[in-house]
Amino acid sequence: MDNFLREIESWIIENFGKKDVNAFYGICERYAGNTVYVPSHTEIFIKRRNAEIKNKFKGNYFELAQEYGLSESQVRRIVNG
Repeated sequence: MDNFLREIESWIIENFGKKDVNAFYGICERYAGNTVYVPSHTEIFIKRRNAEIKNKFKGNYFELAQEYGLSESQVRRIVNG
């Protein structure tokens, strides 16, 4: 196992426990030899936030803009996009 995989394994054990490292092994086994894209934390956050905004939208762009610290035009793009 190369250093990168050892580092991931150690990080999983340290942050989640030994049980979750088995899930990591399963991912390695299933996707071995393939390139797997891991999105950044920011990308995941934005996708979740946008989905939440779409679900909460009841016709008031301003209210959601205030709640999420965005401009009304950003909320419009999210809701209508």
